[in-house]
Amino acid sequence: MLCPRDGHEMVRTEFGGVAIDACPACGGVWFDAFELAKFDDAVEHHGEELIMWLEQLVAGTPAVDLSERLPSPVDPEVLMMRRFADPEGTIELDECPVSGGIWLDAGELARLRARFPDEATRREATRIVIDRVMRCPEFRADRAAEAAGLSGVTRVARLLSWITPWREAA
Repeated sequence: MLCPRDGHEMVRTEFGGVAIDACPACGGVWFDAFELAKFDDAVEHHGEELIMWLEQLVAGTPAVDLSERLPSPVDPEVLMMRRFADPEGTIELDECPVSGGIWLDAGELARLRARFPDEATRREATRIVIDRVMRCPEFRADRAAEAAGLSGVTRVARLLSWITPWREAA
């Protein structure tokens, strides 16, 4: 498998029964769908082993252009989606919309584990994001417009229910 960041051949190794692909040049790591969840909490010792192995694999801090959108390493025709893994927007990960795999650049796994040491911390961060979205004026306006539209659809449906005999008489 080729690294989506720099095109180098990735190295495959196993941690905790999970095969991991990592780039020896840039230090990025590929997780197939649902694999990141086995390494992202601080209590998962395989995650710490993986971080130490990645640090040994790459000497120094690689200089990479993080602004470039990446192709999926499993399907190079597909561009990965970017999303933030934290409410502050400091940890950005790339996700393949087809396979569900996730690419983390050098150091992002360690930052993710430090930011979310356990599931409770992750749930609290999720609550913060949901609260922020719910208070957003644009979101509230969209919800009000949607409710008004549904109200109109409901009135039309009720009118049609009297006109259209789609139900059998009891």
